[in-house]
Amino acid sequence: GLHERGLKFIAICPKDKEETIRRYKARGSSEAFIENLTKNFESFRNDILNSPADMVICTDRYVVDVMSYFANC
Repeated sequence: GLHERGLKFIAICPKDKEETIRRYKARGSSEAFIENLTKNFESFRNDILNSPADMVICTDRYVVDVMSYFANC
């Protein structure tokens, strides 16, 4: 929807499946959510990688850390 409205955006995707799952478990996400993420991680990640974003960043840093970096540029 952002692209169709002419809005620029940056997409951030996780680099490592196991690290991402570990973080969601540590946050207390439901087993159903964890199972869905485990099963569909590559598909979700590919959707981000193939998005019409102006920039795609794949990292295992937290989103807040990535945003802080850009805020300090």
